[in-house]
Amino acid sequence: MRELLAGNITEDIRDLPLQQLASRALQLGLIDAQLADSINGLGVMRLLAAMDQDRLTVSRASEFASLAMAITYLIDLAHTATRRSAARDARAS
Repeated sequence: MRELLAGNITEDIRDLPLQQLASRALQLGLIDAQLADSINGLGVMRLLAAMDQDRLTVSRASEFASLAMAITYLIDLAHTATRRSAARDARAS
């Protein structure tokens, strides 16, 4: 997410948590609301797992890992699209 924001924001984002990074990316139009919601939901799932480890199962951990991989893939797609758009804009100038 930091790579996605890197060329699009001037503030220091090194210490921002993932949910705030997602909010910045959404505000800039780099990701859509559904992806931002998914990122936030993943953060909630992680927090719940940390708080109630007795309910953590292999199945739930596997579901979390699958969702995390899907979200990572979507962020990578957004990053690729942003780079291509920037390259197109540079050629047009």
